Amino acid sequence: MEIFYDLKVADGHPCTVTVKWSTDNGENYDLTATAVTGAAGPGVKEGQGLRVEWDMGHDWDNKFTQEGRIKIIASRIPPVEPEGEETEGGDPDTVGQGDSQGDPQGDSQGDPQGDPQGDPQ
Repeated sequence: MEIFYDLKVADGHPCTVTVKWSTDNGENYDLTATAVTGAAGPGVKEGQGLRVEWDMGHDWDNKFTQEGRIKIIASRIPPVEPEGEETEGGDPDTVGQGDSQGDPQGDSQGDPQGDPQGDPQ
């Protein structure tokens, strides 16, 4: 599955991007996609049309649902400070969102409502 999203970061620092998966129309996002490549994981820089490839069959044992939803969560990576200086924590409100249909505001079903706040995990 291909997932496309846009990521905006106020200070331009990279983020850790996680793909979460819901099997109940977005009520819960209990599953984390692990078989991903592309713009996922640590060190993702802001951009438009970022692409993640997800081997959903591997992560979900080739099951199928019509009630699936995807959430893209971007957690900010704090900048590295010289030794001896303290760094403030990341900004959990930095969120990228998108879907498998190429709609940068939706979810895996092309829902234009999406989830604009993400999940600060």
